[in-house]
Amino acid sequence: MKLIGSAIIILSLFLAGKLSCFKLSKRTEFIRLVIDLLEFIKTEINYKKTTMFNLVNNLNKNIYFKNLDILDIFYKNLLKQKSIEISWSEAIAQSQMKYILNQDELIEILKIGSWLGSSSVEEQIFNIDLSLEYLKQNLLRAQGDKNKYYKIYNNFGILSGIALVILIW
Repeated sequence: MKLIGSAIIILSLFLAGKLSCFKLSKRTEFIRLVIDLLEFIKTEINYKKTTMFNLVNNLNKNIYFKNLDILDIFYKNLLKQKSIEISWSEAIAQSQMKYILNQDELIEILKIGSWLGSSSVEEQIFNIDLSLEYLKQNLLRAQGDKNKYYKIYNNFGILSGIALVILIW
């Protein structure tokens, strides 16, 4: 019985470490997708002069962004006649728990909804460029955190499980 309990403790702490590693990976993936999203939006409004409604339709149909679940929520909110800012904020709020975003990353991503579609093309391009620069720096920081903590979380889970079992026995 002790052996089964020990195996369960080790396995659960191992999985807790793996979950932490997974969340670090999701954070970098999310930031990378938002950067790609902003570059796509910049291209659409700068060169194609796409209207906001067509832009949202194009984003929702784009296969590359299917993993970015905020777009689906954003699109559904817009169909409910909510403003762009409210739709974007609600989409981010509903998705933020999946990605361990820092407070400053979250604020920067939330800002996108405040200027998207509500200013001139030139102002939107300027804001996109600022957000891109900021998010690219945060992506580098997130990748550094992932590289730094991935092995720690991975090994800490199993080692803490073994240590706890040793203490219990």
